[in-house]
Amino acid sequence: MPATQPNRREFVTLTALLISLVALSIDAMLPALSQIGNDLGAEENERQLVVTFLFLGLAIAQLFFGPLSDSIGRRRSIFLGLGIFIAGCIVSAFATSLPMMLAGRFLQGFGAAGPRIVTVALVRDRFEGRAMAEDLERNAARLDKLVVQVESRMPEVVYEHHQNLCKR
Repeated sequence: MPATQPNRREFVTLTALLISLVALSIDAMLPALSQIGNDLGAEENERQLVVTFLFLGLAIAQLFFGPLSDSIGRRRSIFLGLGIFIAGCIVSAFATSLPMMLAGRFLQGFGAAGPRIVTVALVRDRFEGRAMAEDLERNAARLDKLVVQVESRMPEVVYEHHQNLCKR
């Protein structure tokens, strides 16, 4: 049975959520970075690599996900990216050393790039001109609201979760 097209509201919500993975990956980690760095035995300057490796993964993945989405399809590319992102989250959550955390963050960046790149392509496929600009503007507004809500609660959750994993 063929999939039905989501209505405009569903489409805007889904694209906002998929694009927000990048912001969430950065903003959720920053406030707890010093505590996590202490737990992993990282020096102060080495802690910054956690963000750098995420961006490195994002940058490299852009070279792959555009052509990949054209060859295997948008949906499969999004799911592949989400799978890689989740794998990176698991590696990062169970990291016991800085290199392991950096590997997880690279995977998170690589995976988050997939939905980000493909979502922008979906918007361009579906809309053009003013409609595309309005859709991207709505996504940005929803993303801002989502990030503010998540940012206010996430640092404590990330830190407590990491502390509990390190105690085991």
